[in-house]
Amino acid sequence: MNIDKLKKLARIGFQKAIMKASLKKDIKTGISRRPPQTVYWIQHTQCNLNCPMCNVPQTTMKQEREDWISTERMVEIVEEMASMGVPNFGVSGGEPLLDVERLFAVLEVASNKGLYTHFGTNGLLMTEDILRRYDNLGVGHISLSIDAIGDVHDKIRGRKGVWENGVVRTLDIFEKVKPRNINLKINSIISDENLEELPELVRFLADRGYVVFLQPFDPCAYDFLTKYKDSAIAHDKFPQWIPPGRLGLLSEVTNRILEIEREFPGTLLNDTRHLEAVKRYFSFDLLDNPAPCTVAFENLWIKPNGNVGYCNYGLVGNLKETSLSELWNCEKMIKTRKAMLKCKFVCLLGCMYSPSIYALFKKGLRTAKKLFK
Repeated sequence: MNIDKLKKLARIGFQKAIMKASLKKDIKTGISRRPPQTVYWIQHTQCNLNCPMCNVPQTTMKQEREDWISTERMVEIVEEMASMGVPNFGVSGGEPLLDVERLFAVLEVASNKGLYTHFGTNGLLMTEDILRRYDNLGVGHISLSIDAIGDVHDKIRGRKGVWENGVVRTLDIFEKVKPRNINLKINSIISDENLEELPELVRFLADRGYVVFLQPFDPCAYDFLTKYKDSAIAHDKFPQWIPPGRLGLLSEVTNRILEIEREFPGTLLNDTRHLEAVKRYFSFDLLDNPAPCTVAFENLWIKPNGNVGYCNYGLVGNLKETSLSELWNCEKMIKTRKAMLKCKFVCLLGCMYSPSIYALFKKGLRTAKKLFK
């Protein structure tokens, strides 16, 4: 058993449980008494694909390279994260592997400081050398995006060959290298484009021992969706949204996926409560009783230019000169947290979904069997 891996994952689980236990009191004040559970860095917005479900090109593509936060400043922020006790650091894009040296310059410091690290990729730029290099840094995982098998995945991603040259090749690389410290996690989006394909995909992954997180499609258009509350209108504007006539199929698909999870325990990072909510998400039933959004008490996102913000709640601050500890409980952050608690749209994003303490430990023990195989 990899003791370093066990220690880092146990630390994340312990701090998550402590944060959940203290959350009720923090909500009253808007002040988070704990450091962020996870800090995400959007390294850049450049990508070698242009997937229709991705909102990054529309929301942040205007950030030019000269506006980016420097690598040296990101290293300083990571060092401060470690001193604050942040356990988890993730990198996204765009496609992080388009600037692999910048990526590893920051990941190396994070890993050396004891943080669990991870980054997302579509797999097209993955190589054996990159995986071995990451494995040598320490404990973490790579999130690979897979939405279906074969040609359907290519169609969803808008480019022929992504399945073979991105997905299959990355899976083969993991099988060949057999990294000791780095795991492979699969991210899949639930949408109208891959609804029929999802059970086959989950079984394909379960048979190979991978873990998968299923994320319902989110167009990041909360004002529009909250105004109309109609899945037919939502589908007309966003073709990935599941329309009324296919909600019954969504229920069948969800049930089949849960059957696969019972057959291969620990395959899904979602628990039953989250997947059951997906059925009501696309029909807008969740809006009748929205749960308070506590994401800003737990996580923090750094955009390429150093800005920190959440959804459509505006700019909290910028980390080019401000320290992370100062920004974490600044007046603007407290106001943002209180505003987000009243958000009328239940997005079911991975950052929004927060399982119970019981579910954390139950799911954690099952998934550990996959992580420590």
